[in-house]
Amino acid sequence: MYLVGVDVGTTNTKAVLFDVDTGRVRAIGSSRTITRHPRMDWSEFDADELWQTVRESIRAVIQQCDQPERIRAISVASMGESGFPLDAQGSILYPAIAWHDQRTTTEAQWWEETLGAERVFEITGQLPLPIFGVNKLLWLRSNIPQIFERIRRWLSIEDFVLWKLGGYFATDYSIASRTMLFDQHTLDWSPSLLQHCDLPADWFPAALPSGTSLGPIRKEIAAETGLPEHTLICTGGHDHLCGALAAGVTHSGQLLESMGTASVLLALSDTFQPSSELSAAGCMSYAFVIPHTYVTIGMLNFAGGALEWIVKLLYGQGGDVSDAVYAQALR
Repeated sequence: MYLVGVDVGTTNTKAVLFDVDTGRVRAIGSSRTITRHPRMDWSEFDADELWQTVRESIRAVIQQCDQPERIRAISVASMGESGFPLDAQGSILYPAIAWHDQRTTTEAQWWEETLGAERVFEITGQLPLPIFGVNKLLWLRSNIPQIFERIRRWLSIEDFVLWKLGGYFATDYSIASRTMLFDQHTLDWSPSLLQHCDLPADWFPAALPSGTSLGPIRKEIAAETGLPEHTLICTGGHDHLCGALAAGVTHSGQLLESMGTASVLLALSDTFQPSSELSAAGCMSYAFVIPHTYVTIGMLNFAGGALEWIVKLLYGQGGDVSDAVYAQALR
């Protein structure tokens, strides 16, 4: 039996084919995640371009697969806080504002001024920072009201890929947490926070445990990607957390340094403990991708991304050049 994992990252989108019987990686496909900069201080992801990178990565894996009919399921890990607003017909209304885009600073400050960072942390395990999904929605309300008034759904990046693959309106606990609207005590959307910012609960997908099977892939997407029509779509999780699971971090007390575009130091525990010491230290705590387990993270927003910037500065913008430089460094 084979499984496919997709990781939609800030820099690259990757697909990996795993052989469950042997535990081996059978194939890897990767495409550059395209970031648009409509203004010098803005960063966005176009929905069509993002979906194209996912399709290309999956196709690359299928082309290397000797027996694609053995593929049983596909799941998605992704960056945590970006998302797409959709209208009632399912049309994308605006690009996904990148998690690191700071245009939402005013919205983050509004939470501190009207509710307080301590209360936000007690409910969500998150600090009121510009990165979170809810602040992107509030920015749209304040700055592009003609777009905001048409919104009927919000899909974080993982949710968007699940929706494209199978038409499912679902997310997992860890990605839901990165909207800053998810109650860690109930593992559901927080009525009090939704009421505070005046957003409807039905805009947000059903939150489910990581690894939940949603159903089969859409036939037309199976044809586009080469995945068999019996392939099941499963919820995944926040990319750093899925990486921790793959690295063997599964029990309370274990720690991992996860280096992507951002750097995350994470530790697991059996309970959600939103202490004032954690919030004062700038740490955040939320549901892990294993049931009844929570992760506490400390985050540096720009770490691996700095390496990408240096490569582009010294060698130009070409992805092939960047790949060659990294390959040389790993020799």
